[in-house]
Amino acid sequence: MRVSPSASARACTCGSASASNEAIGQSTGEIAGELAMHFERGRDFERALQYRRQAGEHALRQHGYREAATHATRALDLLRALPDTERRARLELSFQVMLAAALTATRGYAAPEVHGVYVRIRALCDRVEHTRELYPVLLVLVRFNLIRGALPAARDVARQLLTMAEAAHEPALLLWAHSASGVVAFYAGEFAASLDHLERGIALYDPREHSPEPSRALLAWQDPGVSCLAHSALTHWMLGHPARAVARIHEALTLARTLARPLSVGYACHYAAALHQFRRDHAAMQIAVDGAFEQATQHGFGILVATGTAQRGWLLAEQGQSADGLARMQEGIAALREVGADFLLPGFLASMAGTYERIGRPADGLSSVNEALALVEASGQHYWTAELHRVKGALTREADEKAAEASFREAIAIARRQGAKSFELRAATSLGRLWASQGKAAEAHALVSEIYAWFTEGFDTADLIEARALLEELGRADGRQMGARPRRRRA
Repeated sequence: MRVSPSASARACTCGSASASNEAIGQSTGEIAGELAMHFERGRDFERALQYRRQAGEHALRQHGYREAATHATRALDLLRALPDTERRARLELSFQVMLAAALTATRGYAAPEVHGVYVRIRALCDRVEHTRELYPVLLVLVRFNLIRGALPAARDVARQLLTMAEAAHEPALLLWAHSASGVVAFYAGEFAASLDHLERGIALYDPREHSPEPSRALLAWQDPGVSCLAHSALTHWMLGHPARAVARIHEALTLARTLARPLSVGYACHYAAALHQFRRDHAAMQIAVDGAFEQATQHGFGILVATGTAQRGWLLAEQGQSADGLARMQEGIAALREVGADFLLPGFLASMAGTYERIGRPADGLSSVNEALALVEASGQHYWTAELHRVKGALTREADEKAAEASFREAIAIARRQGAKSFELRAATSLGRLWASQGKAAEAHALVSEIYAWFTEGFDTADLIEARALLEELGRADGRQMGARPRRRRA
């Protein structure tokens, strides 16, 4: 039952335990801020903090980020009146996490004040005992460091989470630890390890038990089941399993829509758009981008607005509207920089560089590639490194075939180390075309046919169709006819 303002005032005036407990049971987040002010005036800081927490969490659930930041800041001011104990440190930690969620939503991850909050969260984590209650806070730190491109820091916290979860033997904690570890490994370019963690998370996930309560610190993360399924889809594509990737992304979308949480739906659509961009399925990508954009604009998810803008730009360029497409891509990339989402920049810069290559602007393309490679070296985010070297080779081919061949070879070597069969296929196809133009059809055929024969699925995707066409062309050039597909390995 909702408490009227007059009842709230009476509860605060009398100050009795029974009255306050009744108010706590009856009040909602809509009047919790008023109750907090009454208790502050009476210098009952403990109860004032209770209501500040309730009001701030209610504001976050309603996407009232500025209001939530106000409640968190006021609570942090009140905490100074309490003795400096571990209990106060834990209380401060909970409000710093609330403030972090509110500030990142409105100002992004690049703002100095946001960075300061996360630095304080990290320091508080080192002060308090590492109990189960600390777990969601560490997840927030993984996310912060990952998005800013600080991969070593994200990896350290993810390892700490996994160690704690394995010691506790709790399925819920293990689920979150595998989700975090899998995502970090994906962006590090460690695709086999990523898939192992993500599939373990999928096996543990039960939406009735593990979908997080939005009022908690886990608000900063997507639903763990959606995250594991979506990143598993991207990882399957990297490892050369296009059909399995599509199946997983459909599972992620279905789960997100069943949960009906805007953040999970928006991110599932974003990951679907990314996967279909990998596959170069323009129609499917357009549907997914529109779905992500709808959630992003309706609920103010800044990162998804930025990614959606860049993805729409790529689609426009693919449809022949290169000027408009590049302008959109540049706008989206600038927005990602503004909010501090550095972890996505290598992939988007590579996409833009590929567009520059197709329209004959190699200098601009190389500028994008070199920026992306510098980011990769600084951050350790190697998920797109092989493709960056392939695109670099394509951009330098006209001016310097020897340099282009070196870039293609580097792309193949990196892809092989990572087990990234889809990138290996692309790079081998690019090198095969170069060799064919130099009269080395037999060498090109041997290179491309080896990786093509590895695949057992996805033969209707653009990369495999192009590789097949090149093999047929090379076969004719070398005096052979490709009457049947090269023999493929068994699944």
